[in-house]
Amino acid sequence: MADINNEEEAEKFYDEGLKLFNNGEYLKSIECFNKVIEINPDYEDAYNNRGTAYASLGEYEKAIEDFSKAIGLNPNNGNAYYNRGTAYVKLGEHLKAIENYNKAIEINPDYEDAYNNRGNVYNDLGEHLKAIENYNKAIEINPK
Repeated sequence: MADINNEEEAEKFYDEGLKLFNNGEYLKSIECFNKVIEINPDYEDAYNNRGTAYASLGEYEKAIEDFSKAIGLNPNNGNAYYNRGTAYVKLGEHLKAIENYNKAIEINPDYEDAYNNRGNVYNDLGEHLKAIENYNKAIEINPK
């Protein structure tokens, strides 16, 4: 019975963390995700969302740690790879970003944003034909 109550409590903190994040209250959302992780250290989405909150605060190293933890809990979490790739871009680590976007696309071949962002990285690296290929694929997936 205690486990069910703990899971319910974790869900409440998780939902509150999402609400705070969506309202731009990143520090408070991190506090909620911390509580979720304290209750359930294997809650992969709490790590992914806490990482996103850290990234929103410009704390990319902490964000990468959390995205990596989420990936460790679920190696098929394409969103965590995508988010980690985006954090690597912010740190200027373009090759690591591409590796993460590649993995996100491998997991979800229709991951339009991953193609778009990978195109941006290739563009930054001066690899314009690869950038165009990625942009075209993103447009193919979502013409709008």
